[in-house]
Amino acid sequence: MNSPSTFERERRLWLGVVGRGIAGAVMGLVLMANPWSSRGVIAAVLVAYLLVDGGSSLYAAMRAKHAGMSSSTLLLVGVIDLAAAAVVLAVPALRALRVVGGVRAMASGACDVRWPLRNGRNELLAMAGVAAVGLGGLILAWPGPATVALPWLLGLEAMVSGALNVAGGASELKRAAGATALAGAA
Repeated sequence: MNSPSTFERERRLWLGVVGRGIAGAVMGLVLMANPWSSRGVIAAVLVAYLLVDGGSSLYAAMRAKHAGMSSSTLLLVGVIDLAAAAVVLAVPALRALRVVGGVRAMASGACDVRWPLRNGRNELLAMAGVAAVGLGGLILAWPGPATVALPWLLGLEAMVSGALNVAGGASELKRAAGATALAGAA
């Protein structure tokens, strides 16, 4: 069973995952609330999200390692996000935003599918990755309308995967707290 110190280590991990989800949901709402934003605004919102998501992923990777879980896929998500932010800053053109957004969603989504399954964790976290891969593929496969609807598609991907990360992280927090309560009662 989990000891209180194990719960504390896991709590910090799941707060990082929930933070990633909240950042995605907020970014999604911002982009979807004003889809007629200029490409500069879209790029700025996307870069801010990528930096927060990348930082949260790196924090969660560090916390996963301390909790005795695999951290390599979370680390990779952080690196992908930070690299994508650098590309968007260097080339803020709409086509580049579409390609970077789609490739980043698919790559980080694949990592988000693998990590919870590898560690025996909540399926909602894996579903967040599946949603990201699917919507990233849609962004890449639908070039004409995707450029026009880019804020909606990027926002939808971030919002859906973010909401699933929040739900999965909250579920894992509840599970870890319950296991600790049972261990304390025994």
